Amino acid sequence: MQKLNIKIQNTEYRRQNTPRLWREFPPLGVLWRISNFEFRILRTPVSCLVFLVVVCGSWFGTRGSPNSQSTKPDSRAIGAITRPSADITLSFVQPGRIARTYFKEGDPVEAGFALVQMDDAVEQAQLSQIKAESEDTTQIRASEAQLNQRKVDLQKLEKAAAQNAATALEVEHARLTVLIAQLSLELAKFEHEQAKRKYHEQSVRVENMRLKSPIDGTIEKIHVEVGEAVNALADVVRVVQIDPLWVDVPVPLAQATRLSCGTAAKVQFPGPPSTGVGAPDQVGGKIIFIAAVADAASSTLQVRVEVPNKSRRPAGEHVEVIFGQEGTKNANFQFPISNFQFKEYRISNKEFRNSKFFVHYSEFNYGHLFDGPAGWLCFRPG
Repeated sequence: MQKLNIKIQNTEYRRQNTPRLWREFPPLGVLWRISNFEFRILRTPVSCLVFLVVVCGSWFGTRGSPNSQSTKPDSRAIGAITRPSADITLSFVQPGRIARTYFKEGDPVEAGFALVQMDDAVEQAQLSQIKAESEDTTQIRASEAQLNQRKVDLQKLEKAAAQNAATALEVEHARLTVLIAQLSLELAKFEHEQAKRKYHEQSVRVENMRLKSPIDGTIEKIHVEVGEAVNALADVVRVVQIDPLWVDVPVPLAQATRLSCGTAAKVQFPGPPSTGVGAPDQVGGKIIFIAAVADAASSTLQVRVEVPNKSRRPAGEHVEVIFGQEGTKNANFQFPISNFQFKEYRISNKEFRNSKFFVHYSEFNYGHLFDGPAGWLCFRPG
């Protein structure tokens, strides 16, 4: 195994990585570190026999209860509650009467599906009227014909004036009449474009009398019944999206400063509701948001984790979130050296250290320690 050098108070210690035996049998590890003297007693045959009995008991004890390891609480886990990644309550922007509902509560819907229809008989009639006006070009054709007539009259008066058969006032009046006809034609074209815009406006009004789902999700609640009158902006239908789920985790500031968006996290769900027992479900997720302002009262920072939910678990469950173990491979965990009590044991010419070192080391299973800056002891998983 790879050897590890740890420098503490200018004293150099060298130890070998903890054997796998002590990681797999926690009772044996406890036995190994409960005493403060060197286990010279193990050199006697009777003590060795007792030692082997403890080893066998550790083997059958850990292997006999398959859920003992999975149900062991993790000190790094942070409690939180899942919530939908999208939770939208839809409303009408105008009052009216409910004519039809296309789905019922609990039905899955896709984005763009019509959910609730308001009575739009009057609005449909108005839409047809405005559509006819927007398609009518009679006024434009009449203005064009009148303009052509005024131009012909002007030409005749100009010829008559050249032969002294018409006065200058009559010619000027004919020219102004042509100008007015040109303006009338432009006004007819403008009113035609306005009719088109009114038709589009009325189409939007009619479209707003039908609520459509903006997301892929599930209908959580319908607040109205067919035939019921509703006011503008009153709650009509609620649509939620639970795949993926979001988990807003209050992470301590000391830990949150080492996290970043995209970092992996492990979300531990409770046992299946149908059985009430069993190993918790563990699903990998990732950080998608880290708040910019911390909560001064609790010294925590909100970190949002997105986790897939293919099994369609309900939102609102209490879960535990663990950062770092399934995060980036280069993630480091630092512990002040002052928090550890290192004691040296010499057994079979090997050096081991007990107390808090073994407790924290077993939480991360595999990895190695290394000297950090300013008196910090660092741990790197892997």
